Amino acid sequence: MRTEIKDNITMNFRDAVTGVTRVLLDAPTATFHISGKPGCGKSDLSRHVGRLIARAEGWDHLEKDRLKSFHLASHDVVDFSGLPSVVDGMTVFNPMAALAQFKEGTGPGVINLEELAQSDNDQQTFWAGVILDRQTTSFKLDPQVRIITTGNRVEDRAGARALLSHLSDRLFHIELDASEKDWVAWALEQPDITPTALSFIRYRPELLNTFDPNQRVNATQRSWTKLFTEVPDDLPEHIYFKVAAGKVGLQGAQEWCALRNMMDQMPDRDAVRMRSADYPIPDHLGIQYATVTNLAHTLEDETGEGFENDWKFISRFPSEFQFMYLGDVLVRYPHIQETNGFIRWTLSNQHILLNLPDHR
Repeated sequence: MRTEIKDNITMNFRDAVTGVTRVLLDAPTATFHISGKPGCGKSDLSRHVGRLIARAEGWDHLEKDRLKSFHLASHDVVDFSGLPSVVDGMTVFNPMAALAQFKEGTGPGVINLEELAQSDNDQQTFWAGVILDRQTTSFKLDPQVRIITTGNRVEDRAGARALLSHLSDRLFHIELDASEKDWVAWALEQPDITPTALSFIRYRPELLNTFDPNQRVNATQRSWTKLFTEVPDDLPEHIYFKVAAGKVGLQGAQEWCALRNMMDQMPDRDAVRMRSADYPIPDHLGIQYATVTNLAHTLEDETGEGFENDWKFISRFPSEFQFMYLGDVLVRYPHIQETNGFIRWTLSNQHILLNLPDHR
């Protein structure tokens, strides 16, 4: 008998990372199953948790060898249970070396089982036993090895099936929610994602993930990231649009390309900084997002003077733009919290300051 989890309890990326990491640090034998829409960051989450655990326990220098991902849908169960052979008249099982490297005595590690919900019953039955007993057909896992699993949801019609009931019962289940804030926080650290791309997702967050199983092409965090990082910006406009539509869908491509084409209306940042107290604020909302994001990304400030000058311009925007600018620049320049401009802002915006991360 199979069971399907119907509870609509979701977590954003940041909270899920915190929860999974803390539990696995304290209880290595706990096993999490991360589900969610295709392209919403499930694999990134499991890998990120693995790196955080490695860093916390001091074996991050071994990451390459001790953090492994297995795409279950690409394997037969015999790859993990081991090919049989006869030794001295007895059958022994010979598992793949990539899995055997996690046997007892080898030390800590993290195994990511990708596409668990897309694997067949034999795979699910095998891993249900491993998760329960912490051993395979031929060896025990090291007690410090963690297991994280991922999979699409059944309703997304992406090849997933309901997990076998006994396997499901042995897992902690987390459904990952698509979040514009989480994607932006991640994208801020990616050198290949431009401020214009960031500003577009902030401007139209509802387009970040529009997954519909009835559509051939969908906008997801993964597809936007691929578009922003893999398609040359200098493609002829008509070609770029068709390539974009083939990756994020027609609506997403139309709106993204429209904003790209308006970038010549974005104020020159040097001109803004020369006349920060009275430079006109752009009329178009998308250009406002792009302008503020661009200023935050290009601020070079070791003393706070550059921020004070920018702030003469930024402080004339609605509070949501001020909050966005501060959130970006404080990541690189936490000392800005000591400037007069920031202190004045905190006094007049205490109602939203509670949501601003402390970078001290």
